[in-house]
Amino acid sequence: MLDCLSSTGILFYCISPTERHAKCLEIAVENGADPNNISAEGIPVLLYACETATDNEEACIQLLEKGANPNGKQEVMAVFKTIVVTQGNRLRPYQ
Repeated sequence: MLDCLSSTGILFYCISPTERHAKCLEIAVENGADPNNISAEGIPVLLYACETATDNEEACIQLLEKGANPNGKQEVMAVFKTIVVTQGNRLRPYQ
């Protein structure tokens, strides 16, 4: 359900330094959530988790153990598409 509403995927909601979030991450991945999921902004979930790795080290390790691509990077086209969609499909100069 969260995938449909937010365009980010459930794993992005599981990245937080609590035991409950760690369990949520584990359950989600074991039940088919993609550890290589990418947000609407083009950010892989592993990169998102590692941006706060001092607080979320276990989440980063868990994602890697479940097959997350350690070479993932932000997809620029996804950001561009997001900008175009939010601008009503009309390109406007950045202000």
